[in-house]
Amino acid sequence: MSHQEKTAAVSLISALIVLIFYNNYSLGIHAEGLLDGPDAAHLVGRSAFIMIGVGIGVTIILNIVFTIVHSVVTQEYDAEDAITNERDELIELKAMRISFISFCFAFMGILGVLAFGELGPYLTILCVIGVLYLSSILGDVIKLYHYRRGF
Repeated sequence: MSHQEKTAAVSLISALIVLIFYNNYSLGIHAEGLLDGPDAAHLVGRSAFIMIGVGIGVTIILNIVFTIVHSVVTQEYDAEDAITNERDELIELKAMRISFISFCFAFMGILGVLAFGELGPYLTILCVIGVLYLSSILGDVIKLYHYRRGF
């Protein structure tokens, strides 16, 4: 497994962890009816900033832990493996393109549901943040697929 594959796998794991916690939190505040109260905008904004910070922190911590564990288990760390080449950049661009396109379609779907009055504005923001994490997960899966396939 190359360094880029490991990075994509760690990114996928961290995005899944954050998405699970974020969905539990979002569904909890929606079920409690807090999105209908006067503090809904404050609650949604605060939760978005907290989840962004938690996502960054979890990704950094998992990358460090995974690198240390991998180095201890295999008794090697090759700095040359961490260098990216044109193939890695092409895989990154393909994954980013698919991730962006999937987010755009999901965002348009969310706006369509909002236009028909099925979602409230604060629930819409929570859905957009969830779709951001899902498109990130899709991009990481695409990266892993292309690295495993060979290109």
